[in-house]
Amino acid sequence: MIRRISHNKVFILRYLKIIVLVLSAWLLYREILVKDRFRENFSAIVNGEVPFDWIWLIPVFILLFANWALETLKWQVLIRSFAQPRFLLSYKAILTGVFVSFFTPNRVGEFAGRVIYLKEKKVEASLLTIAGSLAQNVCTYLFGSLAALFFFAEEPIEWVLGGTVLFFLTTTLLFLYFNIDRLVGILRIIRLPKKWMKYFLPIRRLTRMQLLKALGLSAFRYAVFSIQFVLMFKVLAIPISFGMALQGVGLSFLIQSVLPTIALLEVASRGVAAHYAFQVTPGFEASILFASYAIWLINLFLPGMVGAFLFLFNNKKDVDL
Repeated sequence: MIRRISHNKVFILRYLKIIVLVLSAWLLYREILVKDRFRENFSAIVNGEVPFDWIWLIPVFILLFANWALETLKWQVLIRSFAQPRFLLSYKAILTGVFVSFFTPNRVGEFAGRVIYLKEKKVEASLLTIAGSLAQNVCTYLFGSLAALFFFAEEPIEWVLGGTVLFFLTTTLLFLYFNIDRLVGILRIIRLPKKWMKYFLPIRRLTRMQLLKALGLSAFRYAVFSIQFVLMFKVLAIPISFGMALQGVGLSFLIQSVLPTIALLEVASRGVAAHYAFQVTPGFEASILFASYAIWLINLFLPGMVGAFLFLFNNKKDVDL
């Protein structure tokens, strides 16, 4: 009887996972493939109407693996005090997290997919993922702020106001990041139940070295997907200098970070951000928009689909500590 219930539970869970996969595919089709602008640009490329240098796609895809490898290393650094999963297993966990995050605002649900691969301390690992996300946000705001200052260099009022706000946000994030251990003290003040407090102890045990390593890996990740974006300009023969491209990329990422959305619908916000950030390149709006869509497909959708199959066919034995 117990065995039959267990079998039914596994069957129902597998069925629900398949439904989620189908829903993901439908949302992708609805958000991208049915959009006239995307179809027009893709058709123009296929028909040879728009320059498209395929050779530059090779380093873009190589950097795709580097991007998520860096995120894997960052996660390992943060959870090493109580879990030491193998690199390949951690990589699988990261990709599964990408898929699960498709359905949550600003991809905050990544932790839920990652902890599937841990036997114990799942809640603790989930909370430590927040530290990793905060490190990435620090880099986004820091480099995005520099890009914004260059962007508004000829607008004194916007430069001063925007610079002040961004400086405040960036320094606040840095302070919160390097003092994340104080979160435990705050929770004690508000008298969080003791049975919940134990889950936050790994955050308190994070060392400055761990936080510095995580921040450094986040900075490398930022550099990787910035270079990917610039390489997509090479693919589409968009005439823009390396410096101006980095400025636009930094501003685009900054805008995306403050626009609330879920990953499957994020492509729309990416289009808005890219359109605003690259106003300095008139006449190539369609190509820049397509480059933004392509980066989303390569960096998020493809890893997410791999994560979807890992999620669907997850083996209970494929866990580690």
